[in-house]
Amino acid sequence: MNFSSTPPAPPPPGAPGLIWHAQLIPDDSTDSRYVLPDGSLKKRRPKPFIRVSNFFESLERVGTKWILRTPHGLNDWPGLDGLIVKSVTGLMVNKLGRYKVKRFWDSDKDGLNKPTCPNAKGSVRVTLQAPEWTDGGWSKGSPGYFWWLTQPDTTCPPEMLYGAKAIGRIEAGDNPVAVRAHHFGHRYAKAKESAKDQLVYHCCVLVEWDHGNYCTMFELAWINGVTGNAGKSNWQEDRDAHPNQLLQSLLPHPNLVQPWDSSLAELRVQDLPGIKTFEDFQDFVKKYTGTAKECRFIDPRCISSSNVRLSKARKSDMAEYLLNYILHNKTYSEEARNCQTFAADLYRLLSGSRTEKPYHPINQILYREHTHAFFYNVA
Repeated sequence: MNFSSTPPAPPPPGAPGLIWHAQLIPDDSTDSRYVLPDGSLKKRRPKPFIRVSNFFESLERVGTKWILRTPHGLNDWPGLDGLIVKSVTGLMVNKLGRYKVKRFWDSDKDGLNKPTCPNAKGSVRVTLQAPEWTDGGWSKGSPGYFWWLTQPDTTCPPEMLYGAKAIGRIEAGDNPVAVRAHHFGHRYAKAKESAKDQLVYHCCVLVEWDHGNYCTMFELAWINGVTGNAGKSNWQEDRDAHPNQLLQSLLPHPNLVQPWDSSLAELRVQDLPGIKTFEDFQDFVKKYTGTAKECRFIDPRCISSSNVRLSKARKSDMAEYLLNYILHNKTYSEEARNCQTFAADLYRLLSGSRTEKPYHPINQILYREHTHAFFYNVA
């Protein structure tokens, strides 16, 4: 087992960077799906887009690669900059009026020539690749797709820590010992639930610390699901404020602000300084339970509770476990690797339970315990 503060090694050289897709919008388009009444493009869409002329004007050749350089990031996503153009693909209309897919430009075949795009009468998509180090995290110097919003008390603003560097920062500061863990689940509040909504439970683990100053929430979810959505988190009292505290804590870290991706996962950790005990947490959840507009939870329940039996359970230890876990596997799967499987793994780790499973029977079928991933780095 690895209990030192030495971070796991970053991805090996040559590992592919994250792949992004963007849509090219004609310069004269007024399509309300993409364009505001004043003619400007809508910002920060889940699938980014850019005007055709802006795209080609923003390309820079570096060696045999063409790089997209945009002042504020692609579609105003600050974390999407310096992307490598891999291909330009479009839908063309043939003489029979049928659409066919055509690749206009491919980096493997046409790399020395500037990307082109003939006047296609249909959708045009570009495939972009982030730098190689993004296979492991948001920062080249701090691998690991996990972030920790740390806040010792309500008198100081929260601080956003992420990746391997979070371990040392936590170790040098507020570093309590975990003493109590709660496996918790709920459905998301909606005015009208579909049949699927009634089956979907978000699960997480709440930890109480020995100093009793605050509790901390641990969860796995879609990558960039919070940081790419104006910092909105159900665990923050000021979720609907703009800007909220979480969003303000992101401003020094624009690389964290990217579109969400349902095929990849991140680990999210949030200190909750206004919540010192599990009873405080229950009061918070009760306050936001229901179907009203301001509500956040439906059918909240504590699945299991236990004293923490893990011998190395300081806050910095927890950060290292999370780093190891996400570096082993950053994928997200609705069936086999999701919030429920992570919550079961983390609760097993902290409590020593050998029987804890994901909450829902469907997730229990494919569940395979991965608590070993908390202890070993990827080197």
